[in-house]
Amino acid sequence: MDRDPVKTAIRTLERQKRLGEGPKVCFRCGYADPVSLLAVNAKWLRAYKHVLPHSLFEGDHCVGKNHDPHFLHLICRNCHAEVTELRLQAGISMQFEPDESTREILRLEALAFLHEDTAQALRRWAAEKRDTSR
Repeated sequence: MDRDPVKTAIRTLERQKRLGEGPKVCFRCGYADPVSLLAVNAKWLRAYKHVLPHSLFEGDHCVGKNHDPHFLHLICRNCHAEVTELRLQAGISMQFEPDESTREILRLEALAFLHEDTAQALRRWAAEKRDTSR
């Protein structure tokens, strides 16, 4: 429930003004909620290029830091939070597992989860390409 719709509308307009013209989506995943987007242009990119991997992306431990601390890929902060929660919902523990066999099962489940997510993205991209080529 919005307790102050006027203030919400003002914040929305100010946010849209900051984001400027053009598409308002994450360039990597297509996230389009303007509440979480940053206004980025060429000047901004030049000013912050030295911190981009740390400010816009986070290292996601694909199978869990406790299962393999070196297996990482960079994803945006929104995707990282979402993927982490979805793994937990799927029952894929990121806690250290002392039993080697159980730890390997957790790694495999996490890797399968990652590839399911990748497969969905690939299908979506193919559908987008198919729609634009008609």
